[in-house]
Amino acid sequence: MSSYLIARIPPDVERAQIVDSEAQHAIRVMRVRLGDTVRLFDGAGMSYRATVSEVGGTFVTCDITEKMFESGEPTVKVTLAAAIIKADRFESLVEKATELGVDAVWPMESENSVVRAPSENKQRRWRAIAESAAGQCLRSRVPQIADPQTLDSVIARRGEFDAAFVAWERQRNGSLESATLDSRKRILLIVGPEGGFTPVEIARLESANVTPVTLGARRLRTVTAAITLLTLTMQWAGEFSRTAYGAIDSD
Repeated sequence: MSSYLIARIPPDVERAQIVDSEAQHAIRVMRVRLGDTVRLFDGAGMSYRATVSEVGGTFVTCDITEKMFESGEPTVKVTLAAAIIKADRFESLVEKATELGVDAVWPMESENSVVRAPSENKQRRWRAIAESAAGQCLRSRVPQIADPQTLDSVIARRGEFDAAFVAWERQRNGSLESATLDSRKRILLIVGPEGGFTPVEIARLESANVTPVTLGARRLRTVTAAITLLTLTMQWAGEFSRTAYGAIDSD
């Protein structure tokens, strides 16, 4: 069953339209036909099973047959603040983080950042990648891809989270697996640039109650570190033992 992003619709509405690039993909690539069953999602928590009732030149109309809230979404809200790196690598980070269930990605600049101030076009592409990945992996929410911010801005928002961790290659002990997360539902993960965080930056993070954690004996690149840290968090939350995405799946 193909999945398509649609605009949000009122709860009592029983019909929806696939438009714009999603419609072109449905019509020209997937070649949807009358009577086909499709999956729709609004990127804000709702997903639907629907039947195609009309195929136009620029739109596909669907009759909704089933509704589901938060289908495919994790039980924890994880924000990933990741240093901005080369375009193709950051695109991969956004895609994989979306697939793993991240709630938001905050592109971040720090002292050792080499890539700074991404263009608006790049930021739009990151958001488009998040939309595509969310549909592919049967999520009902599209992660927020925030505007670029500084490490100081990230630190200033520490209070929004129940727990916060920063991956640091110089950390000699203390892994995420040994951290006491209990029932904490809003978690901030921070990953630095290829050159790592400076000791001064780590000190500022620790003073804001951000816990440094090790990811092992090997120094990881930004994408690898981000995905590893996110994977460990989702493992703690029990996401890899969940098999049901609700009634609206890929059958």
